[in-house]
Amino acid sequence: IASYDFINLVEGTGVIDFYAGKGTDNDGDDIYFLSSTVMPSKEGGIESSVASGDAITISPVFELTPFNSPQVLQGTAIIKFTYAADQDHVSDVWELKVALYHFDGSTETEIAALDKRFYPGSGLDKTNETAVLTCPKTHFKIGDILRLNVRVRQTTSTGSSNHIAALGHDPLDRDGTYITPSSTEDYTQMKASIPFRVDL
Repeated sequence: IASYDFINLVEGTGVIDFYAGKGTDNDGDDIYFLSSTVMPSKEGGIESSVASGDAITISPVFELTPFNSPQVLQGTAIIKFTYAADQDHVSDVWELKVALYHFDGSTETEIAALDKRFYPGSGLDKTNETAVLTCPKTHFKIGDILRLNVRVRQTTSTGSSNHIAALGHDPLDRDGTYITPSSTEDYTQMKASIPFRVDL
């Protein structure tokens, strides 16, 4: 890694900001990516609606390209994003999980995660989330991959109307249908600030 967005002298880490987005690979398949470059996303986010009685799950997995040199991830990672949920029954239970994973090509290992429940009110409820993850020392070999999974899940569905969930992932922070940075304080940009060990 040639450069860092800032140095954390207390932790002895160099932090790089990665932006989550959606693209298309060489085979024409959709992929979710992490990039240190701000670029357009194929879509500004995931927006899902299901009929009454059904539950929603949004769970994209964003991947960094394989490391071309060994790296050590350790310290405080910060992931910022906006998610939204809309339901007509206030007792329904939703879950949010934000997790970083080490993937060696065959085995995925969780590094750190935020896991919580939330209870949207009746109508569209938007949350600007800042997930602060304490990451233990994790070694990445050449070819290993860092993954970020953000999951918004409705665990119960008791209402009589359609349910909606949305998650922004546009590096350019453009408006979506439900998350609209141009007119509100939320954002479709999803940014992951990841700490790597450096010799100071």
